[in-house]
Amino acid sequence: MLSATMCVALTGMMADKIVAIRVQMPNTLRAKFKAQCALKDKSMNEVVVELIEQWLSESEDPVA
Repeated sequence: MLSATMCVALTGMMADKIVAIRVQMPNTLRAKFKAQCALKDKSMNEVVVELIEQWLSESEDPVA
């Protein structure tokens, strides 16, 4: 039987590695996006990840 510490360690090892991407856009678009995220109490990162996941799920030919 695994201890709680070992379960947490194994779960962490199985999780996807977090990586960064760089996106270029007009400053006005970024400002509007940042403001909307703040109004919804969400980080820009959180919203971008949600949008990418949604876009991938709607794709006709998903990669994975």
